Amino acid sequence: MTMTEKLKNADAAVLYIAGQSNAHAHAQALPEEEKLRFGLKHVFTLDHRIDRSLDNKSLIWRQFTSEYNNLGEHQDDTATLGYYTALEWEKRIEQGEKLPDLYIVQISIGAQGVANGMWNMEMEKKLVNDDVTPVPLYHLAMHIYSLVYEDLKARYKNPVAIGWHWIGSESDAVKEYADIPTMPAYLERFFDDMFSAIGFECPAYFYRLAHYKNDSAYKKGIDLINDIFNKYLAKHKSGKMVDCTLSPYWNFDLVGSGIYNEEDKIHYLSPVQKWFSEQLFSNLDE
Repeated sequence: MTMTEKLKNADAAVLYIAGQSNAHAHAQALPEEEKLRFGLKHVFTLDHRIDRSLDNKSLIWRQFTSEYNNLGEHQDDTATLGYYTALEWEKRIEQGEKLPDLYIVQISIGAQGVANGMWNMEMEKKLVNDDVTPVPLYHLAMHIYSLVYEDLKARYKNPVAIGWHWIGSESDAVKEYADIPTMPAYLERFFDDMFSAIGFECPAYFYRLAHYKNDSAYKKGIDLINDIFNKYLAKHKSGKMVDCTLSPYWNFDLVGSGIYNEEDKIHYLSPVQKWFSEQLFSNLDE
């Protein structure tokens, strides 16, 4: 059964987005006229100012806008996968397509990997809400995902998870971490824990790390992380690799290969984020 078919019988849907800076479209600012200040009717999100906690017993959802959606880093009004997906989901419902309300859960902070960043599983379970102190993202996600499951199961008869999107692990691909022999097993345990906390049957979507022309990245590490992604997908048996090199913008001969910011050569451009959202909807039919 495709996800589209499952959604016909669902009364709520939830989308999870997690990872590093590309998960929240770092530095890809929305034009003023595209910033979303009035909440959507059929798409809901959590609020950085309220729900970012390890102690809360419940969640307070609000209508989706382009502000305060990320429980990790506070960076508003960027052209994210979540933003484009929210707009398209709302449009489809308004046009009469039979879709349930969508809940989006976003947790990401730039430059933070699993090996030795804020996603590390051994990080102290302590959260200080000052936007300066390191955030234990693993513990935050485990806590919030569990609350999302409890909340949606309590309020709906048939909630469906449409995917966990991991747009990260660039930091795990650097030499000092990628060369650690236990890295594959460590990432596998991390992913297992994420899906355990999610609770729902949920497809996994990993965003392939791509080489670019004259890059300084550790190519062996990039290949290793992509291999870990592929092997986990084979184990999970639901989901796929989202490959940026298949986008119409990919051109290896350009600075940033046509998909990355030319200055830093690592952050996806806004059209690429929109293409990711288009792939999300295409994947619902597979």
